[in-house]
Amino acid sequence: PAVIGDTLHAFLNPLRREVTLPELPFDLGRLPRVTITACGTAFLAGWVAKYWMEQVARQPVELDLASELRYRAPPMPDGGLTAVISQSGETAETHGALQYAREQGQRTLSIVNVAESAIARDSEAVLQTLAGPEIGVASTKAFTTQLTVLAALSIAIGRARGTIDQATEARLTDALIEVPARASEVLN
Repeated sequence: PAVIGDTLHAFLNPLRREVTLPELPFDLGRLPRVTITACGTAFLAGWVAKYWMEQVARQPVELDLASELRYRAPPMPDGGLTAVISQSGETAETHGALQYAREQGQRTLSIVNVAESAIARDSEAVLQTLAGPEIGVASTKAFTTQLTVLAALSIAIGRARGTIDQATEARLTDALIEVPARASEVLN
């Protein structure tokens, strides 16, 4: 609950009931497609984000395993965004997928726990999870904070695309604000 709350605090304004991402060097409202790529647990977070972005934001999304993306060499549309997810920011396959996306002229966004990582340095924009050190192999803190960032991003894309209005953003933001307390209830 604490790391979810910390991450939410970085991306939500509870008084205005809205998502407040840092300034990004691209327009979330004009993306022809988002490609999400990751490995392992981060890939599972990407699956959830695909559903959210398509349902909430009506944003076309493609999901690729990072270990396959650059070898499959898919065509990527002009002006598309590739979002890479990695807890450490050092996952070799994910870094390789990021490099491929850059070579294809994609805008790039990383969702990482380590702001000084190679993936973060090589991305145009970074949305940092605030999970702290991940001790267990299960990666629960990293996974839940990745979902937290991806939920905020989905809402932000929806607002930028005009697929959700201010009232819907407020309702979704209110629901996100409740997540730490609900997670604490479940754990107790």
